[in-house]
Formats: sequence, structure tokens, C-alpha cells
Amino acid sequence: MCVGALNTNSIESLWAIVKRAYIGIHHHWSEKHTQRYLDGCAFRLNTKDADPSARVGILISQGLSIRLPYRELTQ
Repeated sequence: MCVGALNTNSIESLWAIVKRAYIGIHHHWSEKHTQRYLDGCAFRLNTKDADPSARVGILISQGLSIRLPYRELTQ
């Protein structure tokens, strides 16, 4: 099934990245931060064709405007 640029392989690719992140990196996800984990997986999928230095540059440029205070993170 294909709708525009999306197809079933797109969601299967995202799901594979999410499973690898859960099993291989995090081992446990806090329900509170699930959206952050999924955002990280979507970022990896969206920048899969970029070389590693470009990916780091994108990550840093997007992260400079976001602030996550420690209190908010731990409550």
C-alpha cells in the first residue's frame, strides 16, 4: 500500500529502529519520556542518509534552542 511518499515499508523501518533502540540502547523506557525516545528514533530515520558529521551538526543546531531543566526531567 502506498500513499504519496509513504508506504508500509516506511512504518516498518521506523518500527525496526524503535525496537533496536529499546532492546539495544535503553532496555527500559519511562512512560513519561516515551515521546522523547520516539523523537530520537524518528530523527535517526529522517537523517539516515546524512553523513555522521552532518547528523551531529543538525542535532546540535536543533538542540541549542531547546532547554530541559533537570527538575522537569526528574519529576
